[in-house]
Amino acid sequence: MTQTPVKNLTFEDYVTYDDGTDNIYELVDGKLVMVPLPTADHGDTIDLLLDVFREQIRRYRQPWEVKDKAGVYTGKHPITGKDRSRTPDVCVMTAAQWIELKADKLSA
Repeated sequence: MTQTPVKNLTFEDYVTYDDGTDNIYELVDGKLVMVPLPTADHGDTIDLLLDVFREQIRRYRQPWEVKDKAGVYTGKHPITGKDRSRTPDVCVMTAAQWIELKADKLSA
């Protein structure tokens, strides 16, 4: 069984966190919270949206990336100041943002 860290994590810690599993986590007030796997129908909807977004990005020749497992920084808790992040079903970002996110993960 894998233990998640008990200390409060920063967003930078979260981006580079790897517990050696395929688990997906969100950062909630500095703590990792495991995200449950989507249902089959939910997964099909995510796949459809990814395909549609990618096709439109190619069609309009935009420098964007579409991902389904990207942690998105949502700011700090207004009282505690602890970092928060969510993992949306679909995330559209610039190619430069994706390269930066990958570089952060590789440098960990």
